[in-house]
Amino acid sequence: MTEEKTFRDLVNTFFETHGKPEHQQAAYDALEGGEALYPEYASLINSWRFCAAGLLNKPDLAIGIMKEGLDAGYWWHKEFLKTDEDLKSLQELPEFNRIVEIADKRYQEAMAAAKAVALPLRLPTPSKEGFSLLLPLHGNNGNAKKSVGFWESAVDEGWMTVLLQSSEIFFDADSFVWNDMEKAGKEIKVQVEEFKAVYSINGERTVMGGFSKGAEMAVWFTLMEILPMRGFIAVNPGGPYIQDITLWEPILENCERLSEMRGVFVAGEHDPSVEQIRELHGLLVSKGMDCQLVIAPEIDHEFPENFGEILAEGLKFIGKNDS
Repeated sequence: MTEEKTFRDLVNTFFETHGKPEHQQAAYDALEGGEALYPEYASLINSWRFCAAGLLNKPDLAIGIMKEGLDAGYWWHKEFLKTDEDLKSLQELPEFNRIVEIADKRYQEAMAAAKAVALPLRLPTPSKEGFSLLLPLHGNNGNAKKSVGFWESAVDEGWMTVLLQSSEIFFDADSFVWNDMEKAGKEIKVQVEEFKAVYSINGERTVMGGFSKGAEMAVWFTLMEILPMRGFIAVNPGGPYIQDITLWEPILENCERLSEMRGVFVAGEHDPSVEQIRELHGLLVSKGMDCQLVIAPEIDHEFPENFGEILAEGLKFIGKNDS
């Protein structure tokens, strides 16, 4: 968790200054050397650097950083490049549009080759009832590998933990999203059924997890009953269903096992959607679901420092036997 926290410090510093005219140079400076320090996030940091240069109205610098990215094999979504306000000073330049075409060609090739990924961690000792199964989903513009550190402690609690990764690429080669929920739901169903064909899984102890858009996806997948799930652990869920609570009404009307499910919401005290998360928690409780809400103090849209403890307690709560 230490490296993740250090990277989050860089992220927080950047976004606290990014977009504020008096701090735009500080935002750019905060990223200097970041690609070497955090190679797993290099493509993301590269994109932040050229956006910051664009905001500084330094198109030549921004173009140079983009070329560095191309040389490193990166690409970026065409829609992002053509519409992002940070890049307004570049968007009419012929060289910028040449880069856009190269990036879009790489994106189309990557989309054609992309597949959903399941990343299992080390196996715990199974019980006679079969493996308890936790299925965490990364946030948008994340991936399974970068999520391992947040969820791996579940293995020590006796849970087989398989991190799932969307096939839907958006931002760059390391960034995957859950925007097409219907497609993602079908992919997750296939992945889980493949694991059930190989391992003995305890259906009463199968739980979805997730962060941000992945958390919204975990709640949606569970309540849609695409496969039988005992419940979910949703960390700072975000997305259209969180912003508009009325979207859940038809799903809840058709959810036959709602009273048998359990859920845990974890929300940062300063998360932009904390009030909407409170509202959804209240709605599920009012509909008969046994559901908990944990408010993590003094943080916004991130994992709490003590998430390992919260995860252990949440799994005990969801997996407990009422008989």
